[in-house]
Amino acid sequence: MEESVLRRWWERRKAAAFPSGAVTFHLRTWSRGALDSDAAAQAASLMAAHGFRELVLLHGNAIELDGRLLVVAGPSGVGKSTVCRALVRRAGARLVEDGLVLAGSSGRAWTVVETGTLGVLSRSSRLARTVRRLTGTNRSIYRQREARCPFPRLTWHRRAAGELPFSLAILLTLRRGGAFTPALRLLDHLVVLEHPEAPLETYRIARNGRLTPVADPAAEPPPGLAVTRLSSVGARDEVQARLVSAMRRTPGAAGASRPQRPTA
Repeated sequence: MEESVLRRWWERRKAAAFPSGAVTFHLRTWSRGALDSDAAAQAASLMAAHGFRELVLLHGNAIELDGRLLVVAGPSGVGKSTVCRALVRRAGARLVEDGLVLAGSSGRAWTVVETGTLGVLSRSSRLARTVRRLTGTNRSIYRQREARCPFPRLTWHRRAAGELPFSLAILLTLRRGGAFTPALRLLDHLVVLEHPEAPLETYRIARNGRLTPVADPAAEPPPGLAVTRLSSVGARDEVQARLVSAMRRTPGAAGASRPQRPTA
């Protein structure tokens, strides 16, 4: 009984952390690795409203830079958020999504859904970075930092770097007044950071409510979308320098013309 009361309170608290109208079903889908009936219904409604064939859920950041919309997808701890925030400060970029990116596929283009979760997920990302720094753990990407962890064999470090920051972000976030209307932005460039020991988690959500893991997200986008693969192996500064360079470039789209915005 007490657990049920606590669970109901926590669900109300999570709901209050996001603006009214925000899209949030993808958060629990990601954390559970499963699509429950309520989330499936919300996903189907979103697809029907905008004419999407399916949805793609990526672990990454969406950022508007130099008039283009980019998504940077990659493993935890590689520095995606750090690089994006630096570009916001120094290059006038605008962070659109932080941590999880939900995109709709029309078959001809990918359209990023601005979900209204940015405030909570950005705070969670900053808290996660602090936890990793304090524990010496960086989610297996930079093992030289893990070696300095005082308790390297305890599994709570991984939970602390993921679930705990999100929970704290929920508790620290107060909903602002006003309703939120999800915005749609056509994606121009997908940058995928790859690491042999840290597969990139990506999911495809079909209209029938089926959730399917995607082994290679860089092979999923339509031909008209520019895709850049980068290795995240190496020193942290080197990886982040490669990422900044790739984001600032304006790559061609394999000879394809830029797809038109899909109609709803």
